[in-house]
Amino acid sequence: MTKETKGKPIAYQTIVLLAVIVVLACGFTYSYAFMSSQISTVCNQNRSIASSMVGLLAKAAHTLPSDIQTDNSLIQTLNSTRPVDYAAMIATLQNEITQDSALIAYYASLAANNTTTMPALSPCS
Repeated sequence: MTKETKGKPIAYQTIVLLAVIVVLACGFTYSYAFMSSQISTVCNQNRSIASSMVGLLAKAAHTLPSDIQTDNSLIQTLNSTRPVDYAAMIATLQNEITQDSALIAYYASLAANNTTTMPALSPCS
C-alpha cells in the first residue's frame, strides 16, 4: 500500500465523522428550537390561565362576604318565624357560611403568600 491509499480511509472516516457531528448538531438545534417554542406556548397559556384565575378569585372573594351577610339575614328571619324544617334550613345556611369563610381565609392566604405568580425557577422566566 502506498501513502495515497493509506490516507484515503482516514479522510473518509473524518468526513463520515464530521457528517455525523453535523447531523447530530442539526438535530439538537431543531429539538432545542422546537422545545423552546413549546415551552413558550405553555408559559403563555399558564399566564393567561393564572390571570383569569386571579380575576375569578378576586370576584369570589369580593362576593363571599355579601353571601355570608345574606345567609346571616336569612338565619335571623328563620329565627323569628320558625317555619317547618327550621333546624335543617339553619344547619344548611350555617354550613354555607362556614364554607364561604374558609374560602375567604384561603384566598387571603394565597394573596398574602403571593402564590398567584409563577415560581422563580420556572422555565417561563
